[in-house]
Amino acid sequence: MIPVNNISVARVLRVMIYLQLLFVSVYVRAQVCSDPVNVIYGLTNAGTVHAIDVNTGVAGAAINPAYPGNGPDQSNGLAYNAVNGKFYYFKRIPSSTIIEFVSFDPATNSYSILSNPSTTNSVYSGSITNDGTGYYCWDTQGTLFYYNISNNTWTTITSNIKDQFGKDVDSIIRLHYSGDGAIDGDGNLWILPSGNSKYGLFTLNAPLPTTTVASITVQQVVPMTATTSTFVGISFNSTGQIFMCTSSGSLYRLEDDLSLTLMSTLSTNMADLTSCNFPLAILAARDYNFTAYNINGQVKLTWKPSQQSSVRYLLERSKNNTNWTTIANESDFNFAVNKISFTDASPLEGKNFYRIKIVDAGNQTTFSVVRTIEISIARSFTIWPNPVNGNLYIRNAGRKATAIVFSETGNSILSMVITPGLNNIDLEMLSTGKYIITMYTGNGIRTSFKILKK
Repeated sequence: MIPVNNISVARVLRVMIYLQLLFVSVYVRAQVCSDPVNVIYGLTNAGTVHAIDVNTGVAGAAINPAYPGNGPDQSNGLAYNAVNGKFYYFKRIPSSTIIEFVSFDPATNSYSILSNPSTTNSVYSGSITNDGTGYYCWDTQGTLFYYNISNNTWTTITSNIKDQFGKDVDSIIRLHYSGDGAIDGDGNLWILPSGNSKYGLFTLNAPLPTTTVASITVQQVVPMTATTSTFVGISFNSTGQIFMCTSSGSLYRLEDDLSLTLMSTLSTNMADLTSCNFPLAILAARDYNFTAYNINGQVKLTWKPSQQSSVRYLLERSKNNTNWTTIANESDFNFAVNKISFTDASPLEGKNFYRIKIVDAGNQTTFSVVRTIEISIARSFTIWPNPVNGNLYIRNAGRKATAIVFSETGNSILSMVITPGLNNIDLEMLSTGKYIITMYTGNGIRTSFKILKK
């Protein structure tokens, strides 16, 4: 038996403890924001952070433990940093006697008290940059602040905010002092001012300022619009849908036509929301008279050009309406007067989702509505007679394919190109028995039939 001294035992124990903590850290990190399509996060006035199911409004149990030191006071300004896995927010907002801007790390279940901005006004907004380096918020007087995460320092950006029409947006914030903010995958800051009678939505386009500037210009997305309740939180899911919650606990989705859909009543009332990720396509869907038709197994797509000048078009396709692939660009399109068209000669088996991606001169992206076409490759081919003695006839209602005849043991016997229309293969020389004929289309999909040779 080999003797083990106390020092080696201590080292082994330290390693074991380290590995346990590492496992817990990775596990907890994986659990937070693990379902960005269906889950966002919210913060209560009491400083508890909860996962929220956007479909049902059900909030899970608080993920953060009880606070040490001063108790929470109107906690707000929640933001999630996808880079370091921490939540940032005001545990006690600046109008409190003692301000506390904090971060919470769910991997270690620990808090850090951070430096504070130079304001004594309430802050009801907060958002993290998509690269995880900074936090933006504004106070109830319409002053925009930037927090540098690595340096733990604050910068006052400006209190002069105007929209593209020259309207004074900082005065809108002062008048409707509630609301929230969020940042998308392009780095644009979405600003939601709201009161108990109106709400609006504006964007500050990237790159966002990190030093003091005289003024900033934002883009009006939703003009100040009548509302029956105050919006206090805004968040994106990974598909780019916008969710907003009210002070009364209602969860809404902002649709592409800027209408509101009531999703549910939150099981726990929230003072703020935050996104888990930074989607690229936000409130981008437009009609563009976009049409899609199945013509003999090929998909014909047409649309009207954008009203904007100097734009680029990309055509995207998806099999699940979530993961998109570019299948054509401007060099592939047919341009006519007030119409653009393209034919997808190799659609996927089953459902095909299509959308147009429009990129303007400023590299801002919008999308068309999504059109869906279902393709059944199997129904594109008809064979007869079966059993067969001599010629096997194949009617191809789709695109060109390659037909290969296999023996039962999988050996390739003969092949030929199957063009759209009527085709035939002379099988008279085959021995009596069972065979398989497989049609291969250009996109890698295959359709097989069992045949009997007499």
